[in-house]
Amino acid sequence: MAQRIELRDDGSLPVRVAGSAERQAAEILSQGKLARSTCLSQGAIEGSLVVRKGSGEGSPDSTLYSAIHRIEDVFSALKLGQAASRLVDSMRRDSVDLVRLCQFIDRPVAMGLKVCLEALPVQVHTRLSDVDEWAPLFDVPRSRQLTDDERNELGTLLLDAEICLNVVGHLQSVTQDPDSKSLWHKLWAASLRDREVKAAQRLVNSPPPPMTCDCAGAAGVASSAAMLLGYHAEDRVGAAWRVPENPVVSLAWALNR
Repeated sequence: MAQRIELRDDGSLPVRVAGSAERQAAEILSQGKLARSTCLSQGAIEGSLVVRKGSGEGSPDSTLYSAIHRIEDVFSALKLGQAASRLVDSMRRDSVDLVRLCQFIDRPVAMGLKVCLEALPVQVHTRLSDVDEWAPLFDVPRSRQLTDDERNELGTLLLDAEICLNVVGHLQSVTQDPDSKSLWHKLWAASLRDREVKAAQRLVNSPPPPMTCDCAGAAGVASSAAMLLGYHAEDRVGAAWRVPENPVVSLAWALNR
């Protein structure tokens, strides 16, 4: 955040790149107004972003920025996010300490998972249980434009899917590679008395569908789709049902693509 306020060369390269892009986007937006149009079709999202000057609208020289982006497999990412949500909620109801489970294998992964869980809204599982209601809107041969309310609702849902997919991605990294599986198999005796070891061995021996899929890739799709709609995970506050729009970060995402 300090890099974004006063960009210097004393931070990591990704921070400098993100900070530079956001400054460029903020400069463009300071000169004009962003108009956004997003459509759904065949499981994908297509969005048009146009920044026009405050005066002279409609003339060719009034456009400061214009681009169209299409992101495929968005509904598939949402469905995988729904499966991830069900897995995370099931383990929560079984009182499994996911952070402790990860600590058996990799402490940095456990810390990353802890951050994800702390940012997980309490209503995320309720919202993702309704993903199927979006199927008719995605499953159309022609594009169907979203209203502002639908855009916010879908953006929030995509951020829900992203965070659940990231949680499962952390679990995958400590249960699905050969070295991790070998370690968990050695702890079979401990599984008789340890809840987290028992849960990990279930994930190793009978991994449910989200554990066998590319959750990191799906999380990236969900994150990009949310950006195209104008929303970013950093802007979620507490248990709020709506996420505020972030034109600067969204336009910076578009500029980098």
